[in-house]
Amino acid sequence: MVETKLTWLGPEVEKRIWDELEKRISKSITKLHSFTKMMVSKNQPTRRTGNRKRGLNPSRAGQYPKKVTGKFAKSLKKKMRHNAYFIEGKFFSDGLLGIWLQMGTRNMDPRPWMSKALKSMEAPIRRIIEKEIV
Repeated sequence: MVETKLTWLGPEVEKRIWDELEKRISKSITKLHSFTKMMVSKNQPTRRTGNRKRGLNPSRAGQYPKKVTGKFAKSLKKKMRHNAYFIEGKFFSDGLLGIWLQMGTRNMDPRPWMSKALKSMEAPIRRIIEKEIV
């Protein structure tokens, strides 16, 4: 007699896939965070005038912003959030400076740090996310 048995382990398989996707999203956000922090931490000569520090060789429009005090690089954060219905990885700057640099102001052309970093890291992140789940 030939017998075939098929067992569906749906909840177990779903849990393993969910856990793997969460790891991959976390790894992607961490990679993007590290890369961006490195790119916006490039030094430039500075001069102190009173109690303010000024950069003497600022970034040009379209470039990553250069470091003066390091506050911007310190403002870059990452956060993971998940529940039974979604997994979310966030990468952001927790101050107005991030918005001003990305979008520009009336007196300053944009230094698109976020969009440049996303474009630069698109292929590595795609490889992490699309890797086959075994």
